[in-house]
Amino acid sequence: SGFFVEACRTYAISQTIVDLKLFFEDGCWTVSFLARDANRGLLLRHGPADWWWHLTLWNTDTDVFECGQWFHGRIDPSKCDLSPNGELFLYFAEKFRHRNAVKGYGGSWSAISRPPYFTALALWPHGGFYDGFFLDDRTVRTGGGVPAHHPNHPPGPLQLVTGYEPNAVLAWNRGWQRWPAPSGEIRCSGIS
Repeated sequence: SGFFVEACRTYAISQTIVDLKLFFEDGCWTVSFLARDANRGLLLRHGPADWWWHLTLWNTDTDVFECGQWFHGRIDPSKCDLSPNGELFLYFAEKFRHRNAVKGYGGSWSAISRPPYFTALALWPHGGFYDGFFLDDRTVRTGGGVPAHHPNHPPGPLQLVTGYEPNAVLAWNRGWQRWPAPSGEIRCSGIS
């Protein structure tokens, strides 16, 4: 038997499920991020209402789930990443409120938090970078130049490096490597 996790409740699932309607009625969906070098995962849940997101930290060794913070705004899961050790979460968020602009956050930002929380340890208002990925536990590669961080959220020991092909981000992050083709162009190759 397995488990079904909804927000902060864990349900046991029997081997035989007759009707899955209850599991799909609320219109939620979940994206998972797995740490490359640790037994940790992060579940990013959207819904049940638009603009609501929830983080849950998952110990993949013991299947223990730690409920985290809710966020009211927009998050683009394709512009998110979990550090190799699972200790840091990089995300792109949008929240259009006048008080955010007054405080220098703007309507959108990239931030790094400690899962299962969205509270920014480091934050870059836009026009900073829109996406990136962790090269290691303390280095983030961004697609643009090195942006100015928000004065209340400096990157601390984190290092930002720039330059990558936007379509190669997920392939790179999932263990693919670059290699030159006979024509000299760069292609991606998976590690098996």
